[in-house]
Parts: sequence; structure tokens; C-alpha cells
Amino acid sequence: MGKRRDLIIRRLTNEGESALEFFRGLDEAGWDRRIYAEGSRWTLRQVLCHFISIESGLLRLARDVLDGGEGAPKDLDVDEFNEREVRAMAGSAPSDLLPEFERLRADMVELVRGLDEADLEREGRHPVLGRISLEKLLKLVYRHNMMHLRDVRRVLS
Repeated sequence: MGKRRDLIIRRLTNEGESALEFFRGLDEAGWDRRIYAEGSRWTLRQVLCHFISIESGLLRLARDVLDGGEGAPKDLDVDEFNEREVRAMAGSAPSDLLPEFERLRADMVELVRGLDEADLEREGRHPVLGRISLEKLLKLVYRHNMMHLRDVRRVLS
């Protein structure tokens, strides 16, 4: 295996396990706690919905890049996309959301396991960052969640 691929697999695995452990440790009342006071004003449940949406979206994006596609559409409105996706799942119970996040993360890790080092150099369009390498896109998967979990922990502490 390549060093870069191994690192991404390790970080995806560790961050995914850490996120699941955190979410599974919450009591029922915590899920409706408001995490963001501005913008989307998401609750903790909605943050988990966002994790699922992003994981699914970036998995599709990575597969598209691997298949020779351009990546995200040029006109994708990320804020509208996030709101629509989260709204569609917001009524779901954590007991349904957590296995979905776990499944998607396993799919993401499996995708990375199948890559060679040259695949990490392929480029595609990220909806916010523009053209980036697949390596950077995959690193965004776990970094994105770490950023949101930092915000969640700050609010809950």
C-alpha cells in the first residue's frame, strides 16, 4: 500500500469511529440541542444529518472523478444543497442515522482501499474549493467532520 493512501484510510477510520462513539454516547435530550446560533441554526441531529449528506455527496464526487468525470457541477449552490439534504433527513431518529453514517464511512474507506497512489493525483471540481486532487478531497471528508465536532463539543461543554 502507498503511504498517502494508508494515512487517509487510518484517518477516515479513526475519525469515523471517534464520531460514532461520541454520537452513541449522547442522551436522547441532547439530539435537539441547538449547535449553531446563526446561519442554518442546526441542532445536533441536523449536524449528524449533514455528516451523512456530505459523506454521501463526497463519495459520489470521488467516484465520479475516478470514472473520469469533472466532479461537482459548476453551478452547485452548496448552502442550498446542505439545507435541502439536512431538511430531508431531519425527522430521522438517531438510531436510523448512525448506522447510515457508519455504512457510508465504510464505503468511503473501501473506495480508498482500492486506490493506487496515481489515483490520488486525479483532479475534480469541489463545490467550494474548485479543482482539487482526489487526495485533498478525501482528506476533507474527515477534516470537515472534525471541524463540526469541535463546534458541537464546545456548545455541549
